[in-house]
Amino acid sequence: QFSIEGTQDFDRRVQDQMYTQPSLDKWAIFYPAKDQKTLMNFLDTFKKCVDTYRYPLKQPRQIAINGREWSEWKNEMKILDPSVQVAVFLLPGPKKAAPLYNDIKLHLLENSPVPSQVVLIKTVESGKGLRSICNKVLVQICAKVGGVPWAVNDLPFTDKPTMVVGIDVFHKAGKEKNQSVLAYCSTVNNTFSRYWTALRYQEPQQEVCNTMQKVVFDSLNEFHQTNKVVPHRVIVYRDGVAESQVKGIKETEVAAFLNSFQEFTKEKGVNQRIELVFICVNKRVNAKFFSQNGDNLTRESSISVSYTHLRAHETGRNLVCRLLLEKKK
Repeated sequence: QFSIEGTQDFDRRVQDQMYTQPSLDKWAIFYPAKDQKTLMNFLDTFKKCVDTYRYPLKQPRQIAINGREWSEWKNEMKILDPSVQVAVFLLPGPKKAAPLYNDIKLHLLENSPVPSQVVLIKTVESGKGLRSICNKVLVQICAKVGGVPWAVNDLPFTDKPTMVVGIDVFHKAGKEKNQSVLAYCSTVNNTFSRYWTALRYQEPQQEVCNTMQKVVFDSLNEFHQTNKVVPHRVIVYRDGVAESQVKGIKETEVAAFLNSFQEFTKEKGVNQRIELVFICVNKRVNAKFFSQNGDNLTRESSISVSYTHLRAHETGRNLVCRLLLEKKK
């Protein structure tokens, strides 16, 4: 633990035992059989990082692949079952274009839900910054198996059990009528460093979610299972809403949160009202700025202007906010 104020060697200070480090008892590493020497170099350096972080980790099962075809790798990956905590892959190829990468990730998503980490063979063989790379690999593995690499003490709103929620919707551009995807992420611990997530498919270009109440209920349930308490307050950050959609957000999504609160506390037999802070962000603001003489500033103006405009209204003990952000030159 250290103060982040005035810390010059922040990167080095965090290279120590992480906030929570789940024991890694069953994991595997896949590699091309011809790159045995590269594997041993990686594992030797990785072991030094493990010792530095004092990470509870057992030796991995090593699986050598004789060949570069996807079918050969897929066949060896049959050993991966839900009991495997993480799978590491040493892959040939350049950065962001390694053969087999997409096939491996897609296969794990669809058939074997095991967290994975890819390391390029060229990265290991170059030897440049290998210790730093292994440090980052260990940190990523820790996060992927449910650990918390770092946390910040004394954050706002941590005086009482609080859940923070982020919501956004992805719309694919183009003429094809692809479904839009709503992403929902909520915190489940008091340092806001562990998360529960959900995705919901919607009609093409649909921004407002009509099935929010079930998602909110499930996130409250996850919070309750982790902390054994109902959150005192829920803070929602809702991104990317157009001016014309604000009313729909209030009538549909805000209402869904309030209804879910009532449903959840009733089911748990808790006589508690959950407070709601709902922050709705609109990034597209048609604002005009004027100079002191009343002339409208043009895009060619050299002055930089930033502003934040917060609109809020209270509903009982709940606060609904609309945050308008814009930066122009």
